Amino acid sequence: MIKFARLFTLFLLLFFAGNVFSQDSSGVQFSFNSERLNDSVIVISIKGKIEPGFKLFALQKSPEDALYSSIQFDSSIKKLLKDSTEQKGVEQSATDPSLHSEVHFFKDSVMWDQKISASLTDSFLVKGTVSYMVQKGDDSCLEKQNLKYLFYLKKKI
Repeated sequence: MIKFARLFTLFLLLFFAGNVFSQDSSGVQFSFNSERLNDSVIVISIKGKIEPGFKLFALQKSPEDALYSSIQFDSSIKKLLKDSTEQKGVEQSATDPSLHSEVHFFKDSVMWDQKISASLTDSFLVKGTVSYMVQKGDDSCLEKQNLKYLFYLKKKI
């Protein structure tokens, strides 16, 4: 019985140690927010905080962009989108040696804002996916990550 208790305790310690020390290795932490600008427009903000030594590629600006991030909204909300997604942050560019083309990226943080048409009486669910490309340092190794998000926008009372 004592051996079983010790073995069980050891198993629990290993299990919790693995969960406590496991970290997100993508190099970017995202946060989401929404804010009403006026009676007819809401802005959804997606903020990416980039860890030192990582690059987060910018949203695609032209068809020639080979490395880029993207934001997809559920088809039920697309008709409410106003304009294109706005990028805010210190965008950098460089020539990628393997692609021999210019790439755009962020190294510190980025804010992606999307305006949505919504009256004060509207309430709806906004679903989508952030697909982003991240690179550690100058490695040629790129990682593509997908992050699902969900907003419930309530009518103003």
